[in-house]
Amino acid sequence: MKLFYIVFSLLFTSGAFAAHTPFFQLYDCVRERFISIRHETVADRIMFSVEKETRDNADFYTLKLKSLGKEDRGLRLTAFLPFARENACFLGGPYLRERAVPGKVHSFLFGGTPTSQKGVGFSRYPLAGITNGRTTVALAMDLSHPAFSRIEYDTDEERFSIHFEVGLIPEHPEAEVRFCVYEFRHDWGFRAALDKYYQLFPGDFEVRSRDQGLCLPFAEPSRIAGIDDFGIRYREIIYDGKWDYDRMSPDLRAMPRLRKEVEYGNRKNIASFRYHEPGTFWLPLKADFPRTYESALAYTKRLADSGHPQAKALFASGMKDADGRFHLSFSKEHWNNGCHWAISSLPGVQSEDKLYNVDFPREKLKSYQREDGSILAGEFYDSMGGYMRDPLDFSRSNMAAAKYPLVYDCLTGRVAASFLLCHTEYAGMSSGAIHDAGKMTAANNVRNFMLSRCFDVFVGEFYWKQANWKPMPPEGLFFIRAMTKGKPYTIFQKTAEKELSREEVQQYMRYAVAFGIFPGFFSDRVTGKNYFRSPGLYEQDRHLFRKYIPLCKKLSEAGWEPVTNVRADHQGILVERFGKSFFTVYNNTKELLAFTLRFEDRTIHRLKSWIAPETAFSGQNGIFEISLPGGELQIFEVAEK
Repeated sequence: MKLFYIVFSLLFTSGAFAAHTPFFQLYDCVRERFISIRHETVADRIMFSVEKETRDNADFYTLKLKSLGKEDRGLRLTAFLPFARENACFLGGPYLRERAVPGKVHSFLFGGTPTSQKGVGFSRYPLAGITNGRTTVALAMDLSHPAFSRIEYDTDEERFSIHFEVGLIPEHPEAEVRFCVYEFRHDWGFRAALDKYYQLFPGDFEVRSRDQGLCLPFAEPSRIAGIDDFGIRYREIIYDGKWDYDRMSPDLRAMPRLRKEVEYGNRKNIASFRYHEPGTFWLPLKADFPRTYESALAYTKRLADSGHPQAKALFASGMKDADGRFHLSFSKEHWNNGCHWAISSLPGVQSEDKLYNVDFPREKLKSYQREDGSILAGEFYDSMGGYMRDPLDFSRSNMAAAKYPLVYDCLTGRVAASFLLCHTEYAGMSSGAIHDAGKMTAANNVRNFMLSRCFDVFVGEFYWKQANWKPMPPEGLFFIRAMTKGKPYTIFQKTAEKELSREEVQQYMRYAVAFGIFPGFFSDRVTGKNYFRSPGLYEQDRHLFRKYIPLCKKLSEAGWEPVTNVRADHQGILVERFGKSFFTVYNNTKELLAFTLRFEDRTIHRLKSWIAPETAFSGQNGIFEISLPGGELQIFEVAEK
């Protein structure tokens, strides 16, 4: 068999095959043994089938598993392409181009895993590529079929693979995953693979919000003097200023103050999104309340018996650990001193008390048809990264209700539902209904592509200064941009014990705008002091907003493109492209750098600068000599060819 793979690999990489045809493999992770499968197989009480579709120069494969037994199964379903190690390079991300090394399995994994502590991870990006300079091929997950997947290249086995971690139980005996195989330009590496991915799945990156700008967290727009200077286009609102769901009626008619703020925002072209936080039940507790599981559970049961909707949802669809206890964490935050329960937001749970009916009641959609609700832009989903101590849910009823594949604990082999996939299912169904109603969705802390396809406007909370100023690395901003593509994204910058200096604010804005990301602010994570409720903060930065937000708006609306068509000859220079002719150039060092920009289009001979000094740069044959101080941003537009 090994000899066959070697022969196949040699033919494969020489271009003898018109299409890159994968092999399939199934591994029982509990019994630690392989299950022999072909395209249509029944083996070891597992039914396996494959469906293939070809379009747009790509092959799409739908893989289906069905358990015919009565036991739980933890399985790893693998599709792999033989690929010779000679001159092979693994392309796992924009800055990850690894030469194949004997003894190494190359991958680029996200921080989350299907287990709470250890085990296999899942890929940070839903695609990866492999190249040897002649043949370049990508494996990519279809986001319409969310699943835990991992893409890797095993040098010793000479295999380029995509793995799916799948759990099957009698109450949920089937799983379906989907991926595709395609070729792309080798000269632009991972960026070219990502560009082709966007072409294959345009609907996942559809831009619904064309007039883009900054997102405002909670502050009242009417109280911000000279609000037009800040380029605000979106805001999240909490009804009555309360976190308790039983007080958050979707009816604006009973809240004249809030309605007045929404109407003011609309006059200023600021879209208001109605806040909710699916999956988390924050429960305040008195200071002398015992912080024990038993005490919190008994108190929550009393609330449920009294009709509290989220407390009732806990007992209908609460997430459970391997011992059958509900997921509970105690915390002391400025917004809640007490505890929070993790509750599954799956739409298919068989109970009227389920969290889906609390977080997304039918009344929400009906409210958009009333005159008061029609003034809202849509729904805001908070904490989509999740607050939980364990991302696995062992509740059998929740597992039975899941639409997407189950997973398993890689340490014990026990099957469970994934909090991430449950969140994705909830977001997909509810956002679809909101889009059908002609409204939009916004979300906070989305950290993966599976969820990003559900939303139109994004924010993310980050702490770039705690003890010291420490911005995220370029790959982090690239990931945000790649995940959202042309959709607007605002960073909610938070600080810890002291505010940012004015120089740090300017550095922050330059760095974010280099990726077309809006540089915003939220609150101190310790005191909860809101930046846009503090004139002493935003007034000293007003001139920076007036300078950088219009530039970012123009870039973001033009649409980010992964293939820049221009290269800088210094690795400290970051270059991104927006639309056809806008380019950001950022010096990611502390030193003055002199460098060369080389455009693929050799007819370009003039660039117009957007940032002072606003001058035109002349070059020859698409080559320009530029100098830029450390931490500085320049934005160019192709002026003439």
